[in-house]
Amino acid sequence: MPDQLEASIRKAAEKQDLSSIEQKLGIPTGFYKSLLNEPNDWAFLIKLTVIIEAALNLVLSHKLGMPNNGKHIKNLPMQGRSGKVELAKELGIVDEIGERRVKCIISLRNQFAHSLNKLTTTLEEHVMNMEEIDISRIIYSLLGHPDKIQKSKGSEGKWHDPNKEQKSENFARIIVWTAGCIALQQLTQAHKAHYQDLALAEAHRLVGLYFVENRRGDKTAACNYKNQALAAIKSFTT
Repeated sequence: MPDQLEASIRKAAEKQDLSSIEQKLGIPTGFYKSLLNEPNDWAFLIKLTVIIEAALNLVLSHKLGMPNNGKHIKNLPMQGRSGKVELAKELGIVDEIGERRVKCIISLRNQFAHSLNKLTTTLEEHVMNMEEIDISRIIYSLLGHPDKIQKSKGSEGKWHDPNKEQKSENFARIIVWTAGCIALQQLTQAHKAHYQDLALAEAHRLVGLYFVENRRGDKTAACNYKNQALAAIKSFTT
């Protein structure tokens, strides 16, 4: 990846606003962006995945109405039929593409976390040692491309990089970071949508009470419910 493109991606990263989810997770604002500057890819993957899992815990526990960020949710595995990612898909928090993206990040993280020789290995080295079709499958999973990967005609063995001399050493990291950013943005939207649904339901309840009290002739109570309903409606339209 040419330096100019890498610079453009870093510039775009500065415009990503993840402050809402970061504040809810209790981590410093801008922490996710700073992962691009993490000197060690092993630490980069561990930190990135921990943040995504924490965000998934938050959204799942709130969606299911569990207090204290859902102790039961935290104890679930990330993958598998009873895992958090599958549960998030079943609840409509992530779609099939989002599910594949998160699972791919977790898979890369596991390849690094459970191998001591990866402590000093870069993501770039790790990925470039894979077969071409596997690299393509990872990239397409992370960035949301179709899952049918065809091996290029005439290509064999490792992935051939025609611009090797221009290649950024951060190629793999930037793709994983971008995928993580997309995942966090989607989880943020799911979290926001959940509370909008709750606010809308509360507004409906208050409107109903307004009509009841208005019919009974209690203008004070009716006015109070009306104001509460308007406030609830405002909360999910702003």
